[in-house]
Amino acid sequence: MRALMGLRDPFGLVLSAAAAVTLLAFQEGPLVAMLAALSVLVFRMAAAPLIDRWRPRPPSPPPQRFPPPPPGQPWYFPLTRRESEVAMLVAEGLTNREIGERLHSERTVDGHVTERGVDSHIQNIMNSLNMNRRTQISAWVTERRPRDTAIRPPTSR
Repeated sequence: MRALMGLRDPFGLVLSAAAAVTLLAFQEGPLVAMLAALSVLVFRMAAAPLIDRWRPRPPSPPPQRFPPPPPGQPWYFPLTRRESEVAMLVAEGLTNREIGERLHSERTVDGHVTERGVDSHIQNIMNSLNMNRRTQISAWVTERRPRDTAIRPPTSR
């Protein structure tokens, strides 16, 4: 495979073409020019591993699973504040019922968010972040939230 990569080396191709054209200009014949071009390509392919060993490439940074938010946006962008609170509680490993008991709502009789409301929030989070599992939400929260904040959201009361 590496040999095939050597054939796509633009510098090697230019060198071999230059050698062939030079030999043709000196009227050495097409066979000699073709052999010289081929020898340049073979030398470039053989020298590539030695060059890589002598001058190693710097390691590439690990890819970011979740890109940072745009400048001026909160860490939980593109989620709403309530969705970020739900996402942090999902990261704690709580069930929908436990999340609903922790969150406050003015719209319900007992003052808590219903399980169905929590489920809707989680579905909205998954849709916004293009995810399909709660563990992905947990990983997103763990990577994106500021390190100095606790996982638990501030109480709304």
